[in-house]
Amino acid sequence: MRDSDDENAGEELRGFAWWFASGKFDPAWSLAQLAAIADAGGRIQPDHVVAEQLAALCTDHLAPVLHALDLLIDGSAVRPWFVLGARDEIETILVSGIAANGECGKRARELVNKLVARGHGDYERLLQR
Repeated sequence: MRDSDDENAGEELRGFAWWFASGKFDPAWSLAQLAAIADAGGRIQPDHVVAEQLAALCTDHLAPVLHALDLLIDGSAVRPWFVLGARDEIETILVSGIAANGECGKRARELVNKLVARGHGDYERLLQR
C-alpha cells in the first residue's frame, strides 16, 4: 500500500462512528467492525457518540462491548481525553461488567485496574461495590 493510501484509509472510515451510533446495523456486526477499526489504529470520531452506543448495547452484548471499550481506551483511535469525556458511559459499561461476574466481570475489573493505573483513580470505587 502506498503512503497516500494509508493516509486516505482513515478518511474513508471517518463516518463509521455515526453509522455505529445510529443503531441501524446489526449490533454484533457493528461491534466487530468497531473493534477491527480500533485494533487497526483507525480514528473513531466523534468518540462520544460511540461511547453512548456502547453503553446502550452493553446489556445484550456485554463481552464485545467490553472488548471494544478496551481497544478504545488503549488505542490511538480516539482522542486522549476520551476517558474523561465518556465517563458516564464507561462507568455504565464497567458496572454492568463487574455485576456479570465470570469472564465479563474479570475483563471489567481489568479495565478498571488499567484506568486506575493510568491516573483515573476515581474508577477504583467501582471495585468496592
